[in-house]
Amino acid sequence: MTEKLARSCGRTSFRGGLTVTEILIAASLLSLVMVMAWQLFGAASRSAAQTEWLSRSQSQLRNSLTRLRTDISQASYPSEIGPTSVTISRANRGFRYRRGTLDLAANTEVVPLIDFYICKPKKTGFGADENSPGEELHAQVFAEGDTVKYRRSGSGDEKRNLEYALFNQGDYIRIEGPVSAPDTQSSTCLIEMKKVHPVWEMTGVTKQTIVKIDVQVSSDL
Repeated sequence: MTEKLARSCGRTSFRGGLTVTEILIAASLLSLVMVMAWQLFGAASRSAAQTEWLSRSQSQLRNSLTRLRTDISQASYPSEIGPTSVTISRANRGFRYRRGTLDLAANTEVVPLIDFYICKPKKTGFGADENSPGEELHAQVFAEGDTVKYRRSGSGDEKRNLEYALFNQGDYIRIEGPVSAPDTQSSTCLIEMKKVHPVWEMTGVTKQTIVKIDVQVSSDL
């Protein structure tokens, strides 16, 4: 009886332990679960980073196009107003642009894209209280590598002169409109911008706008 009990206890103790094979299987399953958890965490982190980049890029392009649309709608000629006459200088003061698509991802140069003027008339002959020196702001959009920049210069008020990047990490910029158009009626141009993520190249944002132009248009830039 004692011998049978001992043998029974021995078998129970042996069966209650883990074999080397069982330990290896358990370790493999644990490693698999950890790898899956890490992959899920990485995917969630990438998704959050992509969402943040997309939101920031959409806001950047939207604000840039809004600024351009507003300023281009104010494109005008230098003029001088006197008591009995108005003189308008149209020479080289229209809206000039580079027609077509520029591949920003492959660009290594400084490329002019848009050139126009925002002017306030000069007033003379009205007396000290009414005379005004006027203003002639020269506005330029240009690509520098994969970055598109906007510059305004020529104002006596330095606060109105500026230069900043409209957007970087650009894929392309496209400008479409008439080859040429007189200033006898308003013209329109389409401006489209796209930027891509520097790492996740399949992640990109595209925005476009239609701008109204009330000066002579030429695509000879």
